[in-house]
Amino acid sequence: MHDDAVVHVKHPKMGVVVFICNIIWPGFGTVIAGFLAGDEYIVNNLTVGILQFCTAWLLIGWLWSMYTGYKIYEVTRTRSFKQHEAHQIMKKNEGIHAEESDNEKALPAH
Repeated sequence: MHDDAVVHVKHPKMGVVVFICNIIWPGFGTVIAGFLAGDEYIVNNLTVGILQFCTAWLLIGWLWSMYTGYKIYEVTRTRSFKQHEAHQIMKKNEGIHAEESDNEKALPAH
């Protein structure tokens, strides 16, 4: 499963909840992730979640559900980390620009 095909839930803690739900009740976490991700993912994830639940007794659905839950958790965690990292870089750059403008003000005019 490619990372772009996996639903990205907004909050990293919800990625853990989705993963745990998919382990305990196959397909349920996938459905929750679809609702959390927004309108464009609801039908897709509802269909996949129902298929996971219906095939859980064969163990295929349960394994598929656990794998999907893990991928949702992993993508959510990775994207959240990258967003946090980008935010930190942006804050650092803002601080550098503020220092530069303060230094320019402090320099005597020639």
